Parts: sequence; C-alpha cells; structure tokens
Amino acid sequence: MSIEKLFREKALAAEQRASEISDRDVKQEGEEIAIEWHTLASFAWRVPSDPDHLE
Repeated sequence: MSIEKLFREKALAAEQRASEISDRDVKQEGEEIAIEWHTLASFAWRVPSDPDHLE
C-alpha cells in the first residue's frame, strides 16, 4: 500500500469518527485531524515513493 493511500484511509476514518460524535468541539477536532491527514496524503502524492527513505 502506498503511503498516500494509507494517509487517505486515515483521513476517511477520521471523517467517519467525527461524523459520529455529537459534542461540537470534539467533532471539530476530529474534522481538523481528517484535514491534516488529507494534507499529508497530498504531500505524499507529490513526493516520489522511496521505501528506504521511510525507514
């Protein structure tokens, strides 16, 4: 699995969890975390994959 795909899956999972939370402040924090995962996925998409670089 590519690092980009992993980050996208984490973003989607964070969005799902945030949608299930009723507390407004906690929900917003979850949504912000999802945005951060999406941002990381976008950066990962731009950087060539080098598995040795991740170690």
